[in-house]
Amino acid sequence: MRRLRYLCLALALPLIALPALAQERVQQGATALRLDAVDVERAAEGRFIFYASFLDEFFKAISVTEPQAWTVFFQGKPKQGEIQVQELRKADGAGVSVVFVFARDEQSVEDGVFKASKEGVQRFLSKLRPNQDRSAAVVYANSVLDSGRFAVDHNQTATWFEDVKGEGRIPALYDAIEKALTFFPSTFKDIGPNRVIVVIGDGVDRDLQKKRVVRERIDKTVSEAQRLNVRINVVGLKSLADDALEALKGLARSTGGTYREAEDIPQLDQYISHAEDEVIRQQVVFFKTLDFEPKLTGLKAVVKFSGNDYATNDRMLKLPEPKSEIWFWVIVGGAGLVGLVLLFFIIKLIGGLVGRRKPREQRAMGPEMGKCRQCGNVRPAEWKVCQYCEALPHLGRLKVVSGGDMNGLTFFLKDSLTNIGSADGNQFIVPDPSVSKRHAGIKVQDNRFELADYGSTNGVLVNGQRITKQFLKDGDTLRIGMVELEFKLKG
Repeated sequence: MRRLRYLCLALALPLIALPALAQERVQQGATALRLDAVDVERAAEGRFIFYASFLDEFFKAISVTEPQAWTVFFQGKPKQGEIQVQELRKADGAGVSVVFVFARDEQSVEDGVFKASKEGVQRFLSKLRPNQDRSAAVVYANSVLDSGRFAVDHNQTATWFEDVKGEGRIPALYDAIEKALTFFPSTFKDIGPNRVIVVIGDGVDRDLQKKRVVRERIDKTVSEAQRLNVRINVVGLKSLADDALEALKGLARSTGGTYREAEDIPQLDQYISHAEDEVIRQQVVFFKTLDFEPKLTGLKAVVKFSGNDYATNDRMLKLPEPKSEIWFWVIVGGAGLVGLVLLFFIIKLIGGLVGRRKPREQRAMGPEMGKCRQCGNVRPAEWKVCQYCEALPHLGRLKVVSGGDMNGLTFFLKDSLTNIGSADGNQFIVPDPSVSKRHAGIKVQDNRFELADYGSTNGVLVNGQRITKQFLKDGDTLRIGMVELEFKLKG
């Protein structure tokens, strides 16, 4: 039945005239670099994202991620700026939106084309990243079904068409492609400019015998795809209706996409993998510069590979007014100056208050004062036990019982977690070379005190035994490095 339909189509259809190409195409049989999209949403801040496909003569992706191999051009002139390059599958802050279109009519089910398409698309979806990439699907026979919206969880797309059944014998291919285009909004704020439709099938459509209708529909589809910045990649399955595939081939090239033609189902599966590779290994060039003018500008990229330069097509985009760095530094400098002035007056004010609080005789004759590391109160520096801390609510205490200047120094446990170490930032700072920067910690929960070694160099001992974790009891002797401490519950 299908062969008869193909023969009728082949006899009825001359080669369909296609629209002139809107941009440079990837030519089969030659390695080429294609500029798929440029994201200028943050161009005012000097941030540009170039999405480029670098393909060999078999349309297989080539990866070149060395920044020095890439040059960015504005208006045909190389532009100086910071460049970073990654494959799409590894690039944070860059994503792709893909809609898959394939047939589900009775014949495609019988031939195994639907099964191969479905499995190939599911494999493709498994390579997309959740949240960064978006996916949707459209299947067609006499009528068109779609997954309803873009998904960031690609399992949703894969499971949507898992149970779709084949029905009907008159494919509505171009209806499906037009439906796929409706997924893309005209603005790039929510769904960025890196957009692609992947069409899998033999190109047969119910309107192919009507040459004028097909020409008009292709013109309309190309125009809409260009307006929305959507490229159409085609994985075609060779049939007797060659004109049908020629129409799809022209549609792909006219929208800046690629066309692959398989001879049989195993090759169809292989070319779906190549199409997947083309998308997920797309080159993402992050470029930073504020040296540009707010006008319509031709943007392109060039890569040096195996001694040759490969240039993309130009993308004409209206660039915004770049933010001035001068004003940024003026604001930063002004804020810094105001901060210094305020700091000067605050220090002077605090000094005056402290001076008035102490009698002149005490300043001259009184004890040396210091600030408690734990409570922050100013008290005599000779105090080993801060009376302010002792008066405040606490759960227990650690007292240094080893010799030296720290002997008798007492720390009060007030928090649910107390970190002990030699570096600033710990609650209990033990300035001894045998103590690691972040040596140990005591966690308090349900009035139980659990001591844990944080992987210190010299270890933690409780009553002479080295431990990793242990609950403490009143009167336990701890050794942190070479410093001995006595643990006491609040009496």
